[in-house]
Amino acid sequence: MIEKFELWKHINFLSLYPRNPHSKHYYDSQKYIEEFLERIGYIVIEDKFPYIDEDGNRKIGTNIIAKSDEEKQPIIIIGAHYDSVPNSPGADDNATGIAVLLEIAKIINPEYIKDKKYAIWYVAFDLEELGMLGSKFLANYISQRNINVKYVVVFEMLGFTCKKRVIQTIPKLILIKYWDILLKYLMLKNDFIVIVGDENSSSLAKLFEKTLRNKVNTINFLAEYKGHNFPITRISDHSPFWDINIPAIMITDTSFLRNHNYHKKSDTLETLDFEFLTKVANGILEGIKKIIEI
Repeated sequence: MIEKFELWKHINFLSLYPRNPHSKHYYDSQKYIEEFLERIGYIVIEDKFPYIDEDGNRKIGTNIIAKSDEEKQPIIIIGAHYDSVPNSPGADDNATGIAVLLEIAKIINPEYIKDKKYAIWYVAFDLEELGMLGSKFLANYISQRNINVKYVVVFEMLGFTCKKRVIQTIPKLILIKYWDILLKYLMLKNDFIVIVGDENSSSLAKLFEKTLRNKVNTINFLAEYKGHNFPITRISDHSPFWDINIPAIMITDTSFLRNHNYHKKSDTLETLDFEFLTKVANGILEGIKKIIEI
């Protein structure tokens, strides 16, 4: 079982300062994630890739991948991005996702998955905030080499709730443009978690809906046409895997549709609902256990 204080400790460290690329705390956070996963017993790889930054400079990004010994089984990727935007400590976005990933990795560790049907890669994605560059790089690598990835599960902001109704927090431009898609959710309180999948991942989404709804209010949202009819469903690290036809889901508290601290200095530890986050973490843990034990 995942404990609230363990999640708090991870988020407390990760959200001390912004984790924008190539800042000191960005590198400190990389080290924190790598050392934690190594202590569990995983082989940790710094999967580096080139990119051009917003000023036209050539830089290097780093996905952090934890895996057991070379696996022959189909792979399940459990992922969350660790970077933040400048000037935001990124407590919800996305220290919550990394905290849940680390605590799940501690329980579903190399010893646990030994002799199971699936192998697991835990991936801390880089540069999600610059257009999902890390996940795009990994998805392209997997596609080119025909690596047998069965499922991808991505955590994107998991710990914010508020008492206001959805209609009171959703940005007006989105509400106007997509009112027909959002209509059935507008009067709900912002205390639910959403599982976003495409047509190819509907069974995976249903599995997590079942395990999460035992813990918190839950919505299973199917993004048709790989999310191209509702582009905000694509704005995280699951969507590059949709594009190569791997079943992938994003589990989220709805990000900027709910959290007014999104990409601001105010996205701090104190704004999070740790009771909610802990329930979400344990619902996800139960779902991952069900997959690998099928």
